[in-house]
Amino acid sequence: DNYDSFTFNIVQALGELGAEVQVVRKGPREFLYLSKDAAGDEVEVVFRKAAPSPDEPEIPAEYVAYLEMLAGEWTIDGETDDDSVAGTVTFTLAPNKSHVAWTAKTWQQGKEGEAVLGNGVIGWDASNRKLKEMAFLSDGSSAMAWLTVTGKRLKGMRRGVNTDGTQWTQPLDSVLDGDSLTFQANSRVDLGGNELARYSGWVFSRQK
Repeated sequence: DNYDSFTFNIVQALGELGAEVQVVRKGPREFLYLSKDAAGDEVEVVFRKAAPSPDEPEIPAEYVAYLEMLAGEWTIDGETDDDSVAGTVTFTLAPNKSHVAWTAKTWQQGKEGEAVLGNGVIGWDASNRKLKEMAFLSDGSSAMAWLTVTGKRLKGMRRGVNTDGTQWTQPLDSVLDGDSLTFQANSRVDLGGNELARYSGWVFSRQK
């Protein structure tokens, strides 16, 4: 199994002919992370790991350093649609430093009801040579993002879907400087370009 569509197409074609096909992975090149969706059911999130070349580590050192800096407990402050937001988030670094699992809780001042809970994972995906994020929120929405690291800067595009089926995109651009993670203002828009939510002034501060 070379982790590509060619293998899938062969298996599908043989299956249509009535063959029973067993696919065997070509080595220990991926790991499985179990997260949970809004209903509390486990969701499999798979990250593939490329075999390192003689002169290159399996995960670029710049990405490992970023994940190490991200690990810890943070407070959240910001605005969504001109309404103040507060909360906490914890990033837990995996022993092999390939990913961080996170859990978050946020409150929006102008909205009544329970806080929004979230959990997910951010890890190295060698097939795209980027960080991959999977996120699940208690309001039933979920999202995925591909992220690149340049020094202290993390950039990418998050794509998600709400419980009503609305799909959306949201650009991410942040700078991690010591005990502060600052996000550029951005908007979440649907596929027609209509703004669904506006975010500004979001800052994570490391808890001492």
